[in-house]
Amino acid sequence: MAILGFRKLRTINALLNICLLIINHITMKRIITFIAALALMSGGVTSAQEQAREQGQEQEPVREYSKFRFGLEGGGGFRLGKISNDVPDDFKSYTNKLRRGFVYGADATWFFKEFMGVGIRYKAFSASNGATVTVTDDYGQSTSGKMKDNITISFVGPMYCTRFSSRNGLHTFTADIGVGYIDYRDKGILIEKMKLSGYTLGLLYNIGYDYALNKMWSIGVNLSSIEGTLTTLTLEQNGVKTSQTTLDKDKQENISHIDLSFTLKLNL
Repeated sequence: MAILGFRKLRTINALLNICLLIINHITMKRIITFIAALALMSGGVTSAQEQAREQGQEQEPVREYSKFRFGLEGGGGFRLGKISNDVPDDFKSYTNKLRRGFVYGADATWFFKEFMGVGIRYKAFSASNGATVTVTDDYGQSTSGKMKDNITISFVGPMYCTRFSSRNGLHTFTADIGVGYIDYRDKGILIEKMKLSGYTLGLLYNIGYDYALNKMWSIGVNLSSIEGTLTTLTLEQNGVKTSQTTLDKDKQENISHIDLSFTLKLNL
């Protein structure tokens, strides 16, 4: 009996380890894809309920649900791109601080079904840092001055939304996926004023939780990921465009980032 008990315990531990390995390999994309699939299945369930109702079978009353959702959010984010090997060791700490920043945004969604909707979202990541540096030109002359970066990465675009609410309506889980325009701007100083800018298409993934304060208002949290890569950068110095560079594949700027934010939503 003791041997059988030990074998059962070892089997359970092995299954738990397998589950942990599976969980560790699940990414946000897979989670959102899974939730979106559930939403489609839920749509099928709703359709089946409507057909059953038409056939006269007893069904639960249809729940009322909000058709419009407006949200505001704010929190912190972290850029996923690695620091280039071209960055001098003295500036890696400076550059690393620019990977962390604030996020803020707004969204509006129309739910054409209880579980599914479409909308538009704006979201921005902002980070800044500054230091005093000494620059040596080609003639060997050194100049000291300020170095400063103010980076803003903005996303705007349409999204497909899903949601699942508890029976009492207090708890709602959401998942969104979108594609849109990403704008990158670094308004900085390197002895003199300069600006780097670029744009690209990107993807947004979002999962969230809302707690209803009342029928109209709710608060919650969002975990989001925005993915994009810049292939071209434009440089302006003192307000004058000086160059536009197409980046080599190994030099392209990864502007992807993840963020965690608190939300306030209005449901109508």
